Amino acid sequence: MGSKIQRKNKYITKLSAKIRKFKKKGKCIEGLEKELSYLNGDLDRPSFKTGSDADNRGRKNRSS
Repeated sequence: MGSKIQRKNKYITKLSAKIRKFKKKGKCIEGLEKELSYLNGDLDRPSFKTGSDADNRGRKNRSS
C-alpha cells in the first residue's frame, strides 16, 4: 500500500496528469487545480461544521 507520503505523491502525480489531459481536451479544470493547490499547501481547505453543529435536529432552541 505504501506510506502516507507515497500515497500523497501518487495522488498528486495522477491529479497533475488528469489536469494536463483535461486541458488538452478543453475541459474545465478549475476544481482540479483548486484540489492541487490544497495538496501543495498554497491554499487552506475551508472548514466545515461536523457533528452536532451540523445536525441540529435534536435541539429545540438553538442559541447562536
